[in-house]
Amino acid sequence: MNFADWNDANFNNFPQQIGSAQSQSVVDHLYRARQVKMTAVQFMTGGVLMMTVAVLVTVLALLYTMPKPPQQQICDRLCLPSSSFSQVADFQCECSSDHLQEYLDQAIKKADKRLKERDMQISTQGPSPQLMGLLRSLRWNIKPSARVTGKKQPPPRAYDSEMIPVREWHQKDERAFLRYGMEYRHGRLVVPVKGSYFIHSFLDLYETSKNTTSTVELSRRKRQTEFLLENRSANHDQKPTGIKHAIYRFNILNGTEEELIRSEHPREVSQNGHFNVYDSYLAAVVSLNPGDEVYVKISDIELLAHPNSNYFGVSMI
Repeated sequence: MNFADWNDANFNNFPQQIGSAQSQSVVDHLYRARQVKMTAVQFMTGGVLMMTVAVLVTVLALLYTMPKPPQQQICDRLCLPSSSFSQVADFQCECSSDHLQEYLDQAIKKADKRLKERDMQISTQGPSPQLMGLLRSLRWNIKPSARVTGKKQPPPRAYDSEMIPVREWHQKDERAFLRYGMEYRHGRLVVPVKGSYFIHSFLDLYETSKNTTSTVELSRRKRQTEFLLENRSANHDQKPTGIKHAIYRFNILNGTEEELIRSEHPREVSQNGHFNVYDSYLAAVVSLNPGDEVYVKISDIELLAHPNSNYFGVSMI
């Protein structure tokens, strides 16, 4: 009989099986043997566990302290033309990214040097024949042109002469545009290249009765005008009074102002006694230089009371 495998129920029933007088000492002996065996088993299990932990710690320590194997450097070789740039077939291969940086720096410096030399050549000798040929081929497709529309004008300035500039125009109106190098500057259109240009201007003029000259004065001026026209040779310094509308240019070459075209409309007696309405249209073909500023002038700026219909344009032909 294997008493070591008995449980508590077996030990409790054992005295009843063999008798209580003889069994008590046997049971005590067997119970102590069973306790010793269990203690031994627990001790052995704990020892095995501790040995296992010690082995794992030792293995991890060895792995941690082992020297790392040497890593092989990966190199993507880059072959570029040599620094001399003398021959296309002369290549230099290196393993560092600095090789690419050095090549790019030298290429940028060389390109910048070529651009500076070309700019110097253009500034001293003018555009190359190739560039002029390209401009001539594009001339019919790309022509500078501009159109600005009427806008309310500021009051005249103290230093304005007989002809007052129209200083304000709309540039962003749906009917306005600036194309292929044309610029708008303080009421003036600036042309970019030399050529023949079609210039035109329309002004809708409105004169109220407070500004309308009296009937007597107009009759007097009419007779004076007729007399001056009949005697132009004798009175060439006198000019009839009227509403003047003109287009001027500022010539950038000599720094002078030049009148390109003018119209003059005589003042009339108001038929309704309240206002007069005039309109004036100018158009001409003129030769302009790069940087020339073209602008409109009028003798009475107060007549531009309703500027919605007014416009001014310059177009290369």
